[in-house]
Amino acid sequence: MKNKFLIFILILISSFSKNTYSQGLGGDVFMISFTDKINNGFSIANPQAFLSERAIQRRITRNISVFENDLPLTSSYISQVAATGANVIGKSKWLNSITVLISNPQQLIDINQLPFVISNTPLNRNSTVVSDENKFELESFSTSSTTHNRVAATSASAFDYGQGYQQINMIGGLQLHQNGFRGQGMLIAVLDAGFPGVDVIAGFDSLRNENRIISTYDFVNRNSFVYSFNSHGTSTLSCMAALVPGSFIGTAPKASYLLLRTEDASPESKSEEFYWVEGAEYADSCGADVISSSLGYTTFDNSAISYTRGNLDGNTAISTRGADVAASKGILVVNSAGNSGGSSWQKLGSPADGDSVFCIGGVTTGLTRASFSSYGPTADNRLKPDVGALAVGATVFYQDGGVGGANGTSFSCPIIAGMSTCLWQANPTYNNMELIEAIKNTASQFSNPDTSLGWGIPNFSMADFILQGKKVEQYPNAENFLLSPNPFTDNLNFNFYSADTQSLKIIITDALGKNIYNDEFFAMPKSYNQINVPIAQKLSRGIYFFSLSTKDKIYTRKIIKN
Repeated sequence: MKNKFLIFILILISSFSKNTYSQGLGGDVFMISFTDKINNGFSIANPQAFLSERAIQRRITRNISVFENDLPLTSSYISQVAATGANVIGKSKWLNSITVLISNPQQLIDINQLPFVISNTPLNRNSTVVSDENKFELESFSTSSTTHNRVAATSASAFDYGQGYQQINMIGGLQLHQNGFRGQGMLIAVLDAGFPGVDVIAGFDSLRNENRIISTYDFVNRNSFVYSFNSHGTSTLSCMAALVPGSFIGTAPKASYLLLRTEDASPESKSEEFYWVEGAEYADSCGADVISSSLGYTTFDNSAISYTRGNLDGNTAISTRGADVAASKGILVVNSAGNSGGSSWQKLGSPADGDSVFCIGGVTTGLTRASFSSYGPTADNRLKPDVGALAVGATVFYQDGGVGGANGTSFSCPIIAGMSTCLWQANPTYNNMELIEAIKNTASQFSNPDTSLGWGIPNFSMADFILQGKKVEQYPNAENFLLSPNPFTDNLNFNFYSADTQSLKIIITDALGKNIYNDEFFAMPKSYNQINVPIAQKLSRGIYFFSLSTKDKIYTRKIIKN
């Protein structure tokens, strides 16, 4: 089966191997759009010829038909465009378009005269400036990182999240992991600017050893090598895939991944948007369940082709059009809102403006909006972002394999994408849009969403509760304190629903009443807080008493260590 899959991937990308392109080549790049797909040699009645078995199964499971935009392009159209002397760079079946490098103005005139060409769109026309500004605006990393050696996952340490604890607990994700849902069998496509170190970093060794990197492709250089270039992708991937108990565990540590480089981090042109769409199509053809994209497009090195705020209407930007098609194929498309909240632009970018895109803003450890997190609404006045997660001091892997902090909605996005993957794994009968609604319905601002943080900080444990068919008002019931498992061996957790922000104090005493442990935790408001008791595995076998003090009540439970 694996060989068959790899053969399919080679067929999928082989057409790109002959015509490569980089921003360093002279000439102008255009997107050439066709009128139809007549005589392309494929039929929607035989999707096995152009979609993987997994992609077909997703459509069957979600009751999604195969449409004409699933069909490959008409090859004779591409050949006739190439005959003008233009260099064909990329192809998009969803947009029924190709990109070409024009070295002579006559080539574009000849292309426009072809009867099946409906339009041309400049992607970098007359661009002579290469931007030297930070591609990932306002994103930053700590000046130092903590290096580590890989620690083998065991039942004793499986829930020791280390520095990754806060960003998962903040969104109520621990319970899903404890229930066994860590992304197994799910496929996440990561669209980014490069993944240096992922092939050697110790924290990704389980990803490699378990063959959960299903495929890689670089749409900028048209080859399969992605383990170089900008380390942005390494850090975003780690928010989901990290698995180093005691140091850092991500939100989907057992999922499988497609690592796709669609971003050239030095220039800024609409060519990158087309790469994004190609990456999304690749993800769909491989059967991806989720796309995690910490990328956004607003202005370009050539200001003549830049977007205006009015263009962010969910229908105009190239990447947005592709993202909405991806969502229509049943993929959960998760995209960062952007880091323009403190700049003159202020608003989110594309493809986050898509009406079917799950747009993620950023918050601080104090549960307030990160100052840089981009605002909504969209140009057509739809409320964005959708929800938020930790974007200030988020835990990530650096290129050298160290663990440290990073700032940016680029990291809140994969935190949510990974946790959404686990939620979907636990509730596979729901579609992507139902999943988004369930998550939004649990968020901290659900009753009063706004354009700065949308519906607020979600609670995935509550979302799972909702998708299981229970009413939200049943969730914080009279017994809002739960301690499990009891008896326990090495892992002990307490869950507490808190209506307000407050401090939770715990004390553990032995059978003789001797105080052997005390600690204090911060409770998120309107959330089902899930907290691991770190001393649990150090306790000797026997009977103990656990006391939880809140601002209103003291809960006491007898616990047994086996």
